[in-house]
Amino acid sequence: MNRSPAALRLALTVLSIAIPATFARPQLSWSLRANAPCDGALVYDAARGCTVLFGRDFAGNDETWEWDGTVWLLRERPANTPSFGRSWFAYDSARARTVLLDDTGATWEWDGSQWFDVTPASVTPARISTALAFDSVRQRIVLFGGAGPLLLNDTWEWDGSNWIQRFPVSSPPPTLDHHLVFDSARGVTVLYGGVGPENSPRNETWEWDGTTWTNRTDVVGPTWRHYFAMTFDEARRRAIVFGGSTSDGLLADTWEYDGATWTRASPSTSAPARAFVHAFAYQANRRRALLIGGGPAGFDAWEWDGNAWSEVTSPRSLTDVDSQLVYDSWRNRTVCFVRYPHAGTWEWDGNE
Repeated sequence: MNRSPAALRLALTVLSIAIPATFARPQLSWSLRANAPCDGALVYDAARGCTVLFGRDFAGNDETWEWDGTVWLLRERPANTPSFGRSWFAYDSARARTVLLDDTGATWEWDGSQWFDVTPASVTPARISTALAFDSVRQRIVLFGGAGPLLLNDTWEWDGSNWIQRFPVSSPPPTLDHHLVFDSARGVTVLYGGVGPENSPRNETWEWDGTTWTNRTDVVGPTWRHYFAMTFDEARRRAIVFGGSTSDGLLADTWEYDGATWTRASPSTSAPARAFVHAFAYQANRRRALLIGGGPAGFDAWEWDGNAWSEVTSPRSLTDVDSQLVYDSWRNRTVCFVRYPHAGTWEWDGNE
């Protein structure tokens, strides 16, 4: 799409100034930093210290923006750019690239200046409802499963040049809507949950070590659930699962997996059960996991420290808002991107 010089100058203009916010609990602060430029997906670029947003603006234009902690900047878009739709992102910290895989099997990389179509001759089959995780030990992006014409249980790895299909002796069954997190302490990718053929529930735990998948049938994990939240606690070296939904309703249980056992936590106070629009991210500076959105009271926020849930002031009171979280390791802030229709960019510093 061609843009006039005037349009480009307008697009590169700062969208809004930082707006301070005052809340009932001033010792823990959220601040509204800017209106959101478009509806999209977030990835944190740890090498450049910025949050990358790729999505579609409210006029239907595909755009790439970057948040540096002060302003959203529209990056000049080349003629050749991915199309925002059903796509999955992972950050390759070894190569300092944001990697995008779309539902056609096309692969793109963002280096901070432009998008490159790096789709190799050997591509992954088109799919939806899949999951990616970056293996920082082996410096590969791991892809498993999803749905094409049929459900898939294939394993692929992106090494920066090619998608390499792996053929392990054992694999998880065909699965979609599962979660992957990388356990940096043990050097394995952990898969939990998902849905199998004919909507059959999957509550198995599998581990990928780069050679084979191991079904951890020796551990008893959470009961099956859909729309759950999952993250990895780097300090305590365990995966955390919260909530989800079943045919009987919403769940509010907390589970932790340390590589040997799943443990159901028994906090005196729990974050309420919530719908699928919540976000969950680990905050390295506070050594806590932050959960936000989708609660019965609207846009509530909670922190999990491994023993207890504590409610913290939420950025604003909204109902059924879709949000995303990324942790900014340069500035020790958690960036909350609130998607349409209440678009905005908030930051949580957690300072006391």
